[in-house]
Amino acid sequence: MADNAASLLAFALGGAGVALLPAWLVQEELRLGNLIQLLPDHHFPRQGIYALYPNTRYIPEKVRAFIDFLQSRVGSPQ
Repeated sequence: MADNAASLLAFALGGAGVALLPAWLVQEELRLGNLIQLLPDHHFPRQGIYALYPNTRYIPEKVRAFIDFLQSRVGSPQ
């Protein structure tokens, strides 16, 4: 168990077991045949992405731009 997807990918590539990883991270390894997909008909529930920042009146422009980017790519909570 790890809290870092890159570590889980490295373990899976090293033959250490099975990992639940996002498609964008493993698509190249799947294409190259370095990994195989298990349970292709099973879809896991979508997981959220959260932006945490200090509760202040002023949000730095770069933080606001990043949050807006995430919302445009991932979508808003339902």
